[in-house]
Amino acid sequence: QLKAPRHADFLTGEDLSGSHAQSLLRHIRSVMLENKYQSDMIVTATKASSMSDFIFVESRADQLEMGLLDNIEESNPMKPETNKPDVPSNLVDIIRIFLLHRVLPLARLGELFGAECVKFLLKLHAVSAIDGDACRLVPMAEAVAAVEADNVGYGAFFVIANVAIWSLEEDLLLATDFEQTFSSEDLEPVMYLSEDSLALVCGAPREKASCVLDTCCGSGVQGIVALRHYADRATFIDLNPRAIRFTSFNLALNGMSERVDGLHLGNLYTTLQGTPKFDAIVANPPFVPNPQGIASGAGAMFGNGGDSGEDVFAGIVRGASRLLGPGGRLSVVAMTPNVEGLPDRLKSWYCEEAGDGANFQALIFRGLPTPAQQYLPTSSSVETYRYQAAMQRMGVRTLSEVVTVLTVHGPGSSAGPNVGLAGNPRANLWSDHSFLRLVVQRSLFTMINAPVETAQPKTGQQPGDSASSSSSSSRCGTSAANMRCHQRGCCICAWN
Repeated sequence: QLKAPRHADFLTGEDLSGSHAQSLLRHIRSVMLENKYQSDMIVTATKASSMSDFIFVESRADQLEMGLLDNIEESNPMKPETNKPDVPSNLVDIIRIFLLHRVLPLARLGELFGAECVKFLLKLHAVSAIDGDACRLVPMAEAVAAVEADNVGYGAFFVIANVAIWSLEEDLLLATDFEQTFSSEDLEPVMYLSEDSLALVCGAPREKASCVLDTCCGSGVQGIVALRHYADRATFIDLNPRAIRFTSFNLALNGMSERVDGLHLGNLYTTLQGTPKFDAIVANPPFVPNPQGIASGAGAMFGNGGDSGEDVFAGIVRGASRLLGPGGRLSVVAMTPNVEGLPDRLKSWYCEEAGDGANFQALIFRGLPTPAQQYLPTSSSVETYRYQAAMQRMGVRTLSEVVTVLTVHGPGSSAGPNVGLAGNPRANLWSDHSFLRLVVQRSLFTMINAPVETAQPKTGQQPGDSASSSSSSSRCGTSAANMRCHQRGCCICAWN
């Protein structure tokens, strides 16, 4: 499980653009969806609390598998009747291999998907065969030959998955690395679907867009969701070559490869010079503060946000003015230090390239602040001591979950820059999917129809500045009347 995902030809052993590969991927997808491989059913079948239970699956797999097996246990006449969900038997093994990281007989994978699909996945190194008796990782060519020579027993080999496959938005399937795929000099893992990923999926506005840019794309999840719901075409960019491989695979798996304008390997916007402007940008950047590289928990590329955690976030905002057309929007999810100063910092970042006369508006939705001394991406007492001391020197007092939505004003507008904190901090912002969908996702409509009234700050605050939000930026005065969800007895308000 540790060695197999590190193969040099990982996800590149087959041409995904060919008709044969696309046909096999359509079949794999249809088998999974026909067997109810959807997040609601997966959570129900395993008795999980949410899909987040599958992130650190190595420590939770036993419990999740017990729930899974309990739900398919045949009824016992000696026991009282219980209302168990109707879990397809095939779903059990699909969950076991692609989410619980369990070993299956290679022949069982063939029963599920067919021999041609098994050979295809082996050639991609999306799965690997194991000789159980010898505890040996079987070379790809040997495993493929065994499938071809023995269409029943498949050489008595076993199989493990080198990718986790997540269900999303009812009918999307997203492959990522497993959480235990660790970084090294020759490999940077692609992030699993974490709470921040799902928060941006739920919170990014879904007004129609001709072209969207997914920067820091990772698995391509944000751009693929955009293509599913509101975008005609998409462009993807990431600094990690493995992310481009995963994005290409996921686009093909979901039948979206023909709607892509580019898969770019590069640092933020540096490779996009001269491209047409985008209607929307979605970004889930690295945001873990890592002063002086102290935090081992921020060692992976997808987590390391620089000293204060805002290096990549700031770069995205600075470059947005070059790549967003009038009416364009930027949606970002991040963990932010001293969030009361973020409106000033965000204005400063954007105006560095756009100029002081930039016309844009931004709303910042934030969670309850976590004291910096409780935020510990560290692995030892010595590392924790050094990390906390460095955070104190930078003046970082708190960290907050944030979803930010920024929109560029159209021609003729003279509103200038306008940035505000939306209402009060909200507990468990990232996991409150109802709020994210009903309020944050609709915030673009609110900004266009009822602009925030924000005091213009005198200076851009840094994470260590002590000014409060009341002195740097007033909060939105927008009425909650337009944000009702129309469910009986329910009104979720972004501002109160």
